[in-house]
Amino acid sequence: PIRFNYLDTMGGSNLSLQVHPHTGYIREHFGERMPQDETYYVVENKPGAKVFLGLRSGVTREAFTEVIRRAEQEGVPFDVSQYAKAWPSEKGALYVIPSGTLHCSGANNLVLEISATTYWYTFKLYDYLRPDLSGKPRPINAQYGLDVLDMSRTEDWVGRALIPEPMVVREEEGGTELHLGTNPQMFFSVNRLDVRTEMQDDTDSRFHVLALVDGKQARLRSVQDPSFTVDVQYLETFVAPASFGAYTVEAVGEPCQVIKAFVKR
Repeated sequence: PIRFNYLDTMGGSNLSLQVHPHTGYIREHFGERMPQDETYYVVENKPGAKVFLGLRSGVTREAFTEVIRRAEQEGVPFDVSQYAKAWPSEKGALYVIPSGTLHCSGANNLVLEISATTYWYTFKLYDYLRPDLSGKPRPINAQYGLDVLDMSRTEDWVGRALIPEPMVVREEEGGTELHLGTNPQMFFSVNRLDVRTEMQDDTDSRFHVLALVDGKQARLRSVQDPSFTVDVQYLETFVAPASFGAYTVEAVGEPCQVIKAFVKR
């Protein structure tokens, strides 16, 4: 139930302003059991890039609802940055996005989106009045989105709770493992292996979803069967099954960084 995908806005524009439903809402309205909590990991960016996360301080539900409704029904645009908090995009940073949190990636980012998802429930609140290929306005899910939007997630709280500082989990000769972040309502956690030469890890009966986010190549090798190897190129994603056990990650040619997502105990 962990999905990796890339959001590429390099040379483009902001993604739609959106929010995801919590467990109770998605169960009541769509019959699904899981929410869509997610994280943004910034792989690359350009100077001045932003990540929109949470509401600006002082924004009221009434004022925000009004601009959303006018955009949807009357085609009146508004400045997203007056309502959503724009944070500087930092390469290598993780932005945690529990369900109910207003968010979108700004222009000029390459983001690895790590999310908990069996089906895709994204409620778009505003898409800058952009048309689809037929020339009609793109679909907006204003009522669903406003229903699940948590107005308490304003910039002060977001800065403390959803943009964590990396913490060292372990340090060894071949590299360092960092815990990048999670949230109490999320069932998965995100770490990063900063591999100088080679590091060992273990699935410990939990699958690992991994992606090479820096460096040209990494080699995954089974400890139990060293003849089994998988070579991974930059930005490729790979899965170590729960039964895989101990494995090593080797940096091929130069140091590398590997994102690792896993289910929390």
